[in-house]
Amino acid sequence: MKKNIYLILFVFSLLFVSCDTEGDFIEHGYTNYRITVMYPDHFADFNNLSVTIDGEDIKDGIFKGKEERIGILAISYLDYVPFQQKVNLQPNETLQILLLPGKEIELYEEEKYITFNGSFILNSGYTVKINGQELIQGLNYISKEKAVGNLEFYKEGEDEPIATISDISIEADSTLNLMQLSDTEFIEVPKDDEPDPLSNKILKARFLYLGDDMLTMDKVQVDFYINDDWCWMFFPERIGTITLEKGEMSEYIELDYSFREPDAYGSCTSEGYGYSFYYDVIDPETNITIVDHNSYSAILGANDMPSIDYMSWTYKKATFILKDGGNACDFQKGLGIPWN
Repeated sequence: MKKNIYLILFVFSLLFVSCDTEGDFIEHGYTNYRITVMYPDHFADFNNLSVTIDGEDIKDGIFKGKEERIGILAISYLDYVPFQQKVNLQPNETLQILLLPGKEIELYEEEKYITFNGSFILNSGYTVKINGQELIQGLNYISKEKAVGNLEFYKEGEDEPIATISDISIEADSTLNLMQLSDTEFIEVPKDDEPDPLSNKILKARFLYLGDDMLTMDKVQVDFYINDDWCWMFFPERIGTITLEKGEMSEYIELDYSFREPDAYGSCTSEGYGYSFYYDVIDPETNITIVDHNSYSAILGANDMPSIDYMSWTYKKATFILKDGGNACDFQKGLGIPWN
């Protein structure tokens, strides 16, 4: 009986001198390394994640010694490009891993990285990169040294970029807005800090003019008119005008449904009314009208009008692209801000 008591006391004393009150080994000196995946969010597939230093698995387990460990850190995951880097690991250090788009693995360090939001309107099969890193819709992590450079656009299956936007600088916590215009044309959409309109009777509209074989001038003037859709007659006065510069997003103008009352001409029933916006395209240098609203071909947003009843707007803000020789001014839904 005494032997058993002495044995229990001996084992207890070993445990007491080997551990501190928080469970860390202090007498013999033990350490472990914590592995976290910062990106993508809610990563759980640790069974397929390999993390070693000089070939020894450090993802799980406790290791003898509390000294700094110098060696080659290797990280691999499924078909991602394997990561290798010489590191100085401190006892109980946390390793933060980024599994980036494009199958790249990087080791995250807070002082060397920023995050930003990507807002991209790209056709299927197209990607965008900066300094070799693929960017995606939504949250992006990127090292500060890669955040300045040229945006390169790629088509699936091709190794060379098909278009470039030069001299981009991505700021921390910013939003990068990109839009594809054609198979080889892309633009950065400027930051939108325009205040919302006061009501859904008013649409704040901006425009992009790219030019084509018919519209070759550097600037065009666009004048707006309203058609009474029930009387099928234009109000004679111009209700708005804007000058567009090729390749540049315009400022906003207001398109207002509220300044007209039903049955404006006295010949339509008050129960049924609605209005559409038409436009002229004018060469401001010669004052020649290239597209005339009276032809009824130049209707704003014919592809997808941001209105349901033609008396109020479903969007607060809208972006339109003038194309097809000025005969189309298409609503870009991905850049619109709807009323909730």
